Amino acid sequence: MNEDRILTWWKERLSGLEIDVCPAVDFPDNEEGGAFASLTVPAPETDRDTLTAAFAYTLAKFTSQTESLFWVREGGTCHPFYVSFDETAPAEDFRAAVTALRADALDHPYADEAALAEALGLNRELLLSFDDDEAPDPAGEWKLCLSSADGALTLLYREGWYLPENMRRLAETVVSVAKQLPGIGFL
Repeated sequence: MNEDRILTWWKERLSGLEIDVCPAVDFPDNEEGGAFASLTVPAPETDRDTLTAAFAYTLAKFTSQTESLFWVREGGTCHPFYVSFDETAPAEDFRAAVTALRADALDHPYADEAALAEALGLNRELLLSFDDDEAPDPAGEWKLCLSSADGALTLLYREGWYLPENMRRLAETVVSVAKQLPGIGFL
């Protein structure tokens, strides 16, 4: 599939979204955000769909919304991920929607994530990374990066914007939500 077709596919799905699910910064006067700090919380190994669903749901709840928008890095590519959910629908429906959306996104890789973000008018503040060897660029735009490896979740966050205890709460909530998604077993 050529880049123009892929870009058209992304635009049809995501253009015009104005969603901000980035947790409010604890130190809003700090314009720079500072270096990345890191914290790790234990987490059972789980599949990528479950972790994506748990991260999406947690971000939405931390910002009082029913939709999430963040970036996912996996398989050497990085793409935006958007999902909305109905609070009254079964959790299985949400998990199934996340599975379908991830599969669609992986079928439409776009070579340049910065160009894709610009074309779609999306910020690049939140990252869920499944590529262990690719940490976010410290000079980049990311505010938060959650990665999963070796039975743990590691959260990188801008120490000049966020309190460590709030970031620990965020990471632990992702783990709790992942454990509670019905019908999903941990690997």
